[in-house]
Amino acid sequence: MISRHQAKRRASEHLQVEGSTFTVSRATRDHRFGVWIIGYRDPALPDEMLDGGGLVVTDAGDVHDLGSAPGALGDLMLTLGRSPTAGLSGAYAREGESLALPADMDRDEAEGLAAW
Repeated sequence: MISRHQAKRRASEHLQVEGSTFTVSRATRDHRFGVWIIGYRDPALPDEMLDGGGLVVTDAGDVHDLGSAPGALGDLMLTLGRSPTAGLSGAYAREGESLALPADMDRDEAEGLAAW
């Protein structure tokens, strides 16, 4: 798993490559998808919230733009071929949809149920 510091560094590099003047402000781990969600700000207006999304940094270090619409993270993850049930050691394939809801809420809970 990539660390918070590494994710923020990758996001900052991405902003620089894109020619943006924004700076990274915070990083939050989304355990459902196993990615970092990175917020950014305009350094000229540090107290002002930006309208829009953020960045998503995967454990592989890939950076993707995240929209601000409801469900944007889920839509992005679907586009990337990731789902909350991915990586459940084949449990979802064995158990079908019965693990989908627990996996959406808590991957560890779904893995525990599959092991049980």
